[in-house]
Amino acid sequence: MAQEIGIVKIATGTVTAIAADGSKRILQVGDRVYPTDILTTADGSTVMIQLANGSFVDMGGNDSMPLSAALLEQGEPAQIGQNPQSQGLSAEEIQAALLAGADPTAIAEATAAGGAPGAGGAPGAGNEGHVPVTVEYLNPVAPVTNGFDTTGPEVAFPPIVQEVLILNPDQAAVTSGNLPPIAGNDSVTGLTPGSSVTINVLGNDNDPDGTLNPASVQIVGSTGPGQPLAVPGQGIWTVNITTGGITFTPTPDFTGNPTPITYTVADNLGLVSNPAQVSIDYVTTITVSDVIVDESDTSLPPADTGTLRINGQAPTSVVLSASGATWDAATQTLTANDGSYQVVVNNDSYTFTLLNALPHINTAAPESPAIGFTFSAALTDQNGGVANTTFTANVFDDGPVVINSNGNLQDVAGQTLTGLIDYDLGFDGFGRSGGVTLINNNGTLMSRADGISYLILDSNGDNLQELYAFVDNGALTTTFADLSADRMVFSLLPTVDGAVDGAYKLVLHDLLDMPAASPTNLAFTNATKDPISGKVAVGNSLLVEGSDLAINQNHIGVNNDSVLDRGEVITYKFGTVNNYDITTRELVNSVQLNETDIGSGADGFRWTAYRGGVEVASRTINFVAPAGGGYAPAINVSGGYDELKIQVTAGKFAVSGLQYTSLSNPQSLQLNFGFNATDGDGDSSGTGSFTVDTGVLLNTGISSVLPDLQHPDSVVH
Repeated sequence: MAQEIGIVKIATGTVTAIAADGSKRILQVGDRVYPTDILTTADGSTVMIQLANGSFVDMGGNDSMPLSAALLEQGEPAQIGQNPQSQGLSAEEIQAALLAGADPTAIAEATAAGGAPGAGGAPGAGNEGHVPVTVEYLNPVAPVTNGFDTTGPEVAFPPIVQEVLILNPDQAAVTSGNLPPIAGNDSVTGLTPGSSVTINVLGNDNDPDGTLNPASVQIVGSTGPGQPLAVPGQGIWTVNITTGGITFTPTPDFTGNPTPITYTVADNLGLVSNPAQVSIDYVTTITVSDVIVDESDTSLPPADTGTLRINGQAPTSVVLSASGATWDAATQTLTANDGSYQVVVNNDSYTFTLLNALPHINTAAPESPAIGFTFSAALTDQNGGVANTTFTANVFDDGPVVINSNGNLQDVAGQTLTGLIDYDLGFDGFGRSGGVTLINNNGTLMSRADGISYLILDSNGDNLQELYAFVDNGALTTTFADLSADRMVFSLLPTVDGAVDGAYKLVLHDLLDMPAASPTNLAFTNATKDPISGKVAVGNSLLVEGSDLAINQNHIGVNNDSVLDRGEVITYKFGTVNNYDITTRELVNSVQLNETDIGSGADGFRWTAYRGGVEVASRTINFVAPAGGGYAPAINVSGGYDELKIQVTAGKFAVSGLQYTSLSNPQSLQLNFGFNATDGDGDSSGTGSFTVDTGVLLNTGISSVLPDLQHPDSVVH
């Protein structure tokens, strides 16, 4: 095999060597080449070969060159001493061998006689032999016939200067022509995804015999030196022609690692370097947030949403795991094996939903501690990279809340008052121990003169107690079934059976007996008569009218007589008296005249009651007034009256005063109740109470709202 003449230093793309026998081999860095090889390069390929004498041969793309021709281009033919041999190797063969680095003493035969001094022989040697001449190429100059394919501005090569070839056997130095720059690969790491970065690519590049030209930096694939390269879906690479730095600016939605690029740089003489690679490796960043779920949240079921991103974007895939839970990749859902919670992965977030109440432990502290869940997540980014992280969900307990109120209930059968207890047991609900208990705080009550009994029970087992007030008509009532034989007076019941969030109502089934009202006693001792109208005012609450009224010994009569005789009429008006007139009427009932009998025999009168000027009732009363004075039978009218006319029908009597019951301040009866609400894990609202006033003239409704009762856990976090 022929002796190698060079070594491949740079090879990009496809470079082929064709041997003398026609065989082909693909060249790589470090391969040997031979004088008989023919080199070919594919489109976009480059090759640089260092010859044995230290010089370089380079080729660009789509080129072909015999190496023998390259050898001839590296220098001038050698000048040989006199008396060349007619036998052995020819001068051309010796020259090629010398160019290949062969030892001349090994390839040439010794001379028959020494050469003349002019011919290189030793002095006085005559033709006794010959001395071999060693040819050293110093500073060879050859025209440049091929190189790298480049685009951009034309590069002018320096002119070829004719040099004298020095033949000096004692000197071994070899000098070559201009060498290309050497570019090194560049990489940066640890950057924030989505951020721009500038790389000083020339920082590790050098030129052996010149300087680098920053303006010549060209990104492979761009239109020329200093021109940008846009990579769809990733970003744009730009060149700073002043510094030679290369900047990558990602598109707004790209946070991965860009595809590496290559670049070249030329020296001050225009010779282009080898291609060097630039790569960027961003640090994977995960954005994840924890969630807090409160059972007291008004939106049920309680839920909260957290962030789940990688490099600022939604992950292409997510896998969740947690102790006691199962992951469903098809639905992107992690579900607790006991059914208590579920985590659903969305585009760039997740939602934790509490499906069932958790049994929080009641501690000495007012508020129960939260129950925490930890989840592991494996996130895949846009480039297929996987990163792991964790997040937590803390679940806070809730507590019962009760809004209770005082109210009024008209003492009329069938009246219903709702909203006295408005309770909410929260997400815990009834659980194992939740519900509402009632307390009866009423003393002895009567209905139609019958005593009232009480029964508190949970008749349907829904953990909501009921209270029944009734008149026991038979044996002692102890069960709900026993009530069917009794007369129900009122009941306190849930508006909806078994409701976790509900209210109570008070229903009046029969009348309640009101406590007796204190009567108003009005004597005529302070009566005065208006000299103009003739009316008589008794204090400021009664006005007396009649024909020729007379006042004598605290008696008021008509016809200038203080005694009422048969056929005489007198009228009493009740209300606020001002300037001998009624300015505000007052409803009264149960009026009784304080009479003294004059003469003997039975007395009688017919009364007529008016309300607002309209007659409401009339009746005759016959009685015998005591000789020392006393009250006549009471005059009762349903709803009361504000004016009473008396016409004497029998006998003769004097009236010194009267007593009545005012209906302007009607009698009422107060009902008293207590309660307690407890949720499913034992949190209590505490004991509350409320009152209900009942009376015939009261309007049914809530009279005042009391402060809420709630457990500390009911506060939303």
